[in-house]
Amino acid sequence: VGYHDASPWAESFQNVDSIKLLMKNAGVFGWRLIDYGNIALWLGLIVLLRKMQLASSKFAVLIILLVGAFAIVIIPKVGLLNHRYFLPIILIGMIWFLDLLYQSSISLKKIWILTLGVILLSGNFWKYPEGVAMGWDSTLGHLPYYDLLDDALAYIRTNEINLEEVGTAFPAKNKIGDIYLSDEEGAFTAFDLDNDKYILYSNVMNDFNKDHFFELENLWIPVFKKEKGNICMILYRRQ
Repeated sequence: VGYHDASPWAESFQNVDSIKLLMKNAGVFGWRLIDYGNIALWLGLIVLLRKMQLASSKFAVLIILLVGAFAIVIIPKVGLLNHRYFLPIILIGMIWFLDLLYQSSISLKKIWILTLGVILLSGNFWKYPEGVAMGWDSTLGHLPYYDLLDDALAYIRTNEINLEEVGTAFPAKNKIGDIYLSDEEGAFTAFDLDNDKYILYSNVMNDFNKDHFFELENLWIPVFKKEKGNICMILYRRQ
């Protein structure tokens, strides 16, 4: 809830400027709560609550307070809808689910837990269309990125491409020495489609929007492209 104007993420804390964006954020807020298999958690809680008919629950009060507090802080802001911010709510929901399950008289409790676990695990492999933020840092889906970056760097070095000519975005926009904890001084630069000779793109990079991707796909030449799991890595060269 706090930031300073010099922060790289200061823009994320700006207020939305229209009712339309406010409603969109409210919808995304709800989507984040059920995304990556979490919908099974909330459905399981509903079933357990209906079966047990509990009069009151400290967990219920805590969940309501958390969702309300998060909604008040997050929904009116431009860029605070990242998946990882919802982990406190999800974790409390999981603890509540297990607590209710073990209090209940439902048989095959291990099957319930296994089923929920499999559905949540499957969320690590979900993939949305290009341009939809995936929240890679909140799932195991990002793991292939590192090998793909190694391969892209190997191609760049083999073809004697100057790193300063390659524009890219977070998390690759950094000194190579900082990424690999080495003494190497070379660094990628922040991408500029008007001036860069090369662009290194991966679908884990949220700074590329649909317009950027459309231009890269239609006006640039992919000289290196590799996919692993749900992750892709592409090095584009200006035509």
